[in-house]
Amino acid sequence: MECTCEGECVISPTEAAMADATGMDPLFIHVFMDTWEAHAMRVIEERF
Repeated sequence: MECTCEGECVISPTEAAMADATGMDPLFIHVFMDTWEAHAMRVIEERF
């Protein structure tokens, strides 16, 4: 999985809080959220 950000990644406060709460790497959370959002948008576009 890779981030689709243009240039440097910016970790949002929400992603930072999730990483802090779970003890996970903020970059992993960022990439996961980015990938999930892209997947959700594809599913929405396919259905509507």
